[in-house]
Amino acid sequence: MTLKFRPFASYENRALRVALQDPQRVTQSQELEVVIDLDEFGDPSGIEIVGLCFALGSRAAGKLSDLVTGPGVRFSYDPESDAAAIGVTVGSGTRVRKSIPKLATAGLDSDGQLVTLMVTL
Repeated sequence: MTLKFRPFASYENRALRVALQDPQRVTQSQELEVVIDLDEFGDPSGIEIVGLCFALGSRAAGKLSDLVTGPGVRFSYDPESDAAAIGVTVGSGTRVRKSIPKLATAGLDSDGQLVTLMVTL
């Protein structure tokens, strides 16, 4: 039986880390601009990326829409607008209070597909 990798998110010391695929696949990193959604307690609840493939390359979205998602991470990508949304459950809030622009570090695999994302708040 083959177990599929389950995406996960963690938030420690003001750093949000999201692994959409096995982090051991990361072979390169690149910075990109994102928007972080914060809940009513100031904890991150989502990441929005406008221009995902424009910023990281045409293969960045790859097959991410086919990911196995769970209660802690949700991923969606719209190829027409080249926009991605990553929902994370790392705090106890229930609604978005504000959104802030940030610089994130994306980990990519050898094919240029997004594997991880790290943002310091």
